[in-house]
Amino acid sequence: MIHILNKANTKKILIDKHLNVEEDIVNLLLELSNITKGVLCEINFIDVDCIPERIIKQLYLLKDNISITTTHKSLWVYLSKLGIRNKLQGDFERGLQHKPLIAAIAIGGSAGSIDKILKLLRYIPYTDISIFIIVHILPDKKSHLSDIFQKETPYDVYEASHNTKIEKSSVYIASPNRHLTVVDGYIYLDNTDPVNYAKPSIDISFKSLAYEYQNSLMAILLCGYGNDGSSSLEDLKQNGSEILIQEPHECEAQDMLISAIQTNHFTKVLTLEKMQRYIKSTVSVEVDIEDEIEVFLENIETVYGYDFRQYDRNSLMRRIKLVMSQSLISTFKEFKQIVLDDDLLFTKLLSAFSINVTTFLEILKYINK
Repeated sequence: MIHILNKANTKKILIDKHLNVEEDIVNLLLELSNITKGVLCEINFIDVDCIPERIIKQLYLLKDNISITTTHKSLWVYLSKLGIRNKLQGDFERGLQHKPLIAAIAIGGSAGSIDKILKLLRYIPYTDISIFIIVHILPDKKSHLSDIFQKETPYDVYEASHNTKIEKSSVYIASPNRHLTVVDGYIYLDNTDPVNYAKPSIDISFKSLAYEYQNSLMAILLCGYGNDGSSSLEDLKQNGSEILIQEPHECEAQDMLISAIQTNHFTKVLTLEKMQRYIKSTVSVEVDIEDEIEVFLENIETVYGYDFRQYDRNSLMRRIKLVMSQSLISTFKEFKQIVLDDDLLFTKLLSAFSINVTTFLEILKYINK
């Protein structure tokens, strides 16, 4: 829908949601054609991601006489590539916020999650992080999880014990019938009452880890009944931690996941397979771009839905290095993590990757007629 306001020497045009009705297109073209010298024209595209070529051509002709604001990043990238200056409203204006590299991963789960934890462990590259696993275990059963998990990972695996100093490249499993907390680099176990009918409680562990590691923590919630884990998500989010939730349809026990998603405090909801690839790329040790680009492109497709795997690799690597330089990011490890977490940096990379040469040449031919 198009809204037009004429006031003194200013014309304001607001295009809301869609621009695919012929009558609206004709009316907008008419308004644009009537713009005269000395009249300030402000055009706002609200939640519009695509506009017809006829409008693009007219905007190009008027590009020095109009002010354009967009709210959709793909439209902002497209217009910018055509040389049409426009301002992107929203989170983009806040600038890049470089997160520190992941220092710890916390995995919480209950019924049916053991096999999923094993699959995740296989995909976590061996590096200097600490991993905490909080899974609901029957209190009257001896846990053999440390032996089971040790077979699947090069990390040293321990059942957590009280007053233990946390070491890097290690996995700590919450003990049966004890809550696990982390304070100032040490693990503490306590015997207080169950929380959300669970002991160990995911909520208790996640909250303490949120304040310990803040924005260098990745918290992962897997299958389970009840709602353990949900009340800690706000603490995680407020401290800048990354929060991954498994797609509920992959689990028979979905209650914990559905409850967590309903809080709206999460970073991404992913299938286990996509989660594996995402973790592998995000936590990966430093490697050359050439060695890691295939996994990186897979993760871009997983997270953002753009598939660049058919593009020339040398061209992609040159553009990646250019965006790294422009963004003052020195290592590809840091760059990968920020791209997969920050829409702003991905938009810059998309802009470097996606030059619509055909359309651009068509418009230039039209203008030069």
